[in-house]
Amino acid sequence: MKTIHLVSHTHWDREWDHSFQETRFHLIHMMDHLLGLLSSDPSYHCFMLDGQTIILDDYLQVRPERTDILKKFIQSGRLVIGPWYILSDQFLVSPEATVRNLMEGQRTARSFGETMSVGYVPDPFGQIGQLPQILLGFGIENACIWRGLAEEPCEFWWSGPDGSRVLTSYLRESYNNAANLPMGNSAEFINEIKRLASNLEPFCKSDQILLMQGGDHTEPSALTSHFIEHSTGRVKGYQLVHSTLANYFKTVRSTLEDDLRIPVISGELRSSKRAPILPGVLSARMWIKQRNHACENLLEHWVEPFSAWVQASGPQDTQARLFFDDYQGLTRYAWKLLMECHPHDSICGTSIDQVHEEMRPRFDQVEQIGEAITTQSLSVITSQIDTRYPGPNGGDLLPIVITVFNPSAFKRTDRVSFDFDWPASVSSIQIIDENNQVIHHQFEGDDGQELLNASFNRRDLLKAVELVGNGQIAGYTFKESEISINEKKEVIIHAVMVTHSGEPDLEGFEDARRKVGAFLEDPQIDRYVIHASAAPSGALTFIAADVPGLGYRSYWVRPVYAKEPSPTGAAALMLLAQQARQNVSGFLNQINPLSKPADTTPHPHARHQIENEYLSVHVEPQDGTLTLIDKRFGLKYEGLNCFVDGGDCGDVYNYCPPQQDSFISPELVSVHVENGVVKSCLDIHYMLTIPAGLQTDRKSRSPKTVKIPIHSHAVLYHQSTRLEIRTTLNNTAHDHRLRVHFTAPINASVAQYGGHFEIVQRPIGYPRFDQSWAEQPRPEVPQRLFTTLSDGAYGLTLASRGLPEIEARTVDERNSELCLTLLRCVGWLSRDDLTTRKGHAGPSITTPGAQDTGRAVFDYAVIPHNSGWQNGILQAEAFDLPLRASLTSLHDGANPPTASLIEVHGQFSLTCVKNAENVRGLLVRGFRRSYGGEITIRCNLPLANCTQVRLDESQLQPLAVGPDGFYRLKARPFEIVSLLFY
Repeated sequence: MKTIHLVSHTHWDREWDHSFQETRFHLIHMMDHLLGLLSSDPSYHCFMLDGQTIILDDYLQVRPERTDILKKFIQSGRLVIGPWYILSDQFLVSPEATVRNLMEGQRTARSFGETMSVGYVPDPFGQIGQLPQILLGFGIENACIWRGLAEEPCEFWWSGPDGSRVLTSYLRESYNNAANLPMGNSAEFINEIKRLASNLEPFCKSDQILLMQGGDHTEPSALTSHFIEHSTGRVKGYQLVHSTLANYFKTVRSTLEDDLRIPVISGELRSSKRAPILPGVLSARMWIKQRNHACENLLEHWVEPFSAWVQASGPQDTQARLFFDDYQGLTRYAWKLLMECHPHDSICGTSIDQVHEEMRPRFDQVEQIGEAITTQSLSVITSQIDTRYPGPNGGDLLPIVITVFNPSAFKRTDRVSFDFDWPASVSSIQIIDENNQVIHHQFEGDDGQELLNASFNRRDLLKAVELVGNGQIAGYTFKESEISINEKKEVIIHAVMVTHSGEPDLEGFEDARRKVGAFLEDPQIDRYVIHASAAPSGALTFIAADVPGLGYRSYWVRPVYAKEPSPTGAAALMLLAQQARQNVSGFLNQINPLSKPADTTPHPHARHQIENEYLSVHVEPQDGTLTLIDKRFGLKYEGLNCFVDGGDCGDVYNYCPPQQDSFISPELVSVHVENGVVKSCLDIHYMLTIPAGLQTDRKSRSPKTVKIPIHSHAVLYHQSTRLEIRTTLNNTAHDHRLRVHFTAPINASVAQYGGHFEIVQRPIGYPRFDQSWAEQPRPEVPQRLFTTLSDGAYGLTLASRGLPEIEARTVDERNSELCLTLLRCVGWLSRDDLTTRKGHAGPSITTPGAQDTGRAVFDYAVIPHNSGWQNGILQAEAFDLPLRASLTSLHDGANPPTASLIEVHGQFSLTCVKNAENVRGLLVRGFRRSYGGEITIRCNLPLANCTQVRLDESQLQPLAVGPDGFYRLKARPFEIVSLLFY
């Protein structure tokens, strides 16, 4: 006899077609009803809360008094929770975010009782290939999924790229196949159960059949237990039980543990044959993807590693110690805020406009927390560095030390840019390293300006002094000042230099207040004259060489003075206050050619070209595309940065071209070339004239047009092998898709994509399909960080920040092309008139916010190289994670001017360095790129032991350290490795 497992559940979209608070209103009603049912009907065996524990948080914020009754039913197994915190989209969040999702879900579940040990992911729009390995890292050996499969059976082994595999249940008829069981009479109920079971039986390899009683925001039926009891012995050939997913898998394993009939399916699951995977979500509301990516980078690569460094590196002052003793709580809170933006309907951009407007302040708060922790961490680290100049000729240095931090796992020579307030008393500067080598730099910004030239009497001055405190003056920061008195000893003359940012010189500020007060004790003085000027400020850029991976390197600043004698003291400051702009720009052009402004003089017959040691780039005058020549290999890449705009009559779920489409590229308006010693730039201005929207029948684009200016800022940095491009535009059109194309002289049949703990290889194009498919397969696919085209000899990698949709396609027998989506603008949540999908994907609601009108900024980089993706990935990671600089003073310290937290070798991509969850130690995680082999790793903190752990940080095996301080271990291709140093 076959067993039918009826699992009662709800699928709870936290925010979707209603705002979060509106949806929570219904959640409270549902939960109250559920707890009442479990209390009043002991025969109602169990109910599943959608595999996500955030539901409990949302409910108990309003009903905290129900905590104990929730625990009672969870601990008795009647209310099934976990293992996730939220049900995210797997492709649009980082791999670490998926790990933190499970970590937070299990942490929450443990506070109530047991967690469900099933990887239940009913509704994500496709499945990442590494989910089996991630689940096993938490001791979860079973998965239950719906989308992404075709004609596979209901049970199969799902294998990750490293060989990890989990037993998987395929919900062929969705997670709601038994949501509408008739509850009018028992005969109808039994007949429907038999019909549903017989539909699934041909696809079941075991004698266990899974029916899911529940759907979107459904409440439990009070009649379920009655009809199940009444059906006993009446469902011919079947036994019907009120069950859980855990019980279902237990019985499946008991009958099929050694049955070789179960197929093994490997890698990611993105078929749209039986269920749509809704690929247009990769590009709907692109700003969400960009904000999320920036927040993930901030938490994963800055907040966690560098605050962990501080916490593990020894004693600090009391204030820093108190802050960092509890940094984990604040970081965890930031992660939870960010994960509130990760449910699939939220991160995909497939909700009503109000939902996505409420995501903005969450992103803002994550960035505020993250930047505060990062700033504090880098400041504490620099305070512990011995920044006294290690070489000779250090006596003439300014009290400014630039510490450059590298968040990548590998040593880098790369550019660093940071805000810099020019010292008032010098005309220019030199940046030097520990070997007294001068480092080329460029300064771009404000030359300074007079802010205030005013006179006060004694009474008004005393009132004004009361309003000034803590070195902050009307939004400016006190930097330095000179105070004098005129010859008749009746007027105080005060020259003040302030900056736009940074920390005030509190000691100097208080000293100035004391001096003014001392002068005012003389009753003869009745006038106070102040000249306040802003110091020159802007961005200082230089190439930092050999900055250690997950480490830092220090640089020093030497002043350069004008050749002509210059005023000193108060006179110099007053002169700067009165003539700051003229003097500073004059000084910059006099002395140090390394810091001269870039040459922007137009040359009427010059080619619009920039170049460095490795690459040459010029603008084609006919269409404004870029041609790149790789000097190392003699290769030419033409047609780069080609913008192509087309219509879109789809919705937020699916791209759909109009029946009569028009593809339009912009006209070139102007090009401006800037050549400097650190970077060379092409400022390219285009004008894109496109239809304002669609015709009323939505079959073609409107004859009415709008003009959209596009500005691309293309930069080559000294010693860099990548071309970085920032494109800015102001979108005023509706119902269109804008992409940027990059052609390569490469004949490629496959492309490689940055993935989640893996590099994914996909064939170019899409599979054959027919009208029976639920959704047309699309050539646009997900990417993380980069995509590579390669023929084995040479390759072109395109990296981007937070732009997850790309298409690789064949142009002709000699050329391939990458098409990166920048904007996809539509006005509907769901429509049922698409040619690319059958029927609705959600409610038919207008979403004017999804038209993405307004200013947009996109960052991407072109990386030519030889061989395959292995030679492009490090440059892609470097582009995604720019170096940072922290300014400090000259002082002694326990740490050297250059140091590294972690040293890694062996084709290992680092994804996480953080404080461990349950012990005092450092958790390091990453994955073996490509081929299996040895990984060597060393932690440079005073932590004597290392243990390999699972993703949930439970112990696997201790490791022995080598005589060189490195730990060595073997790893399979794309194996995720987590190490605990303690």
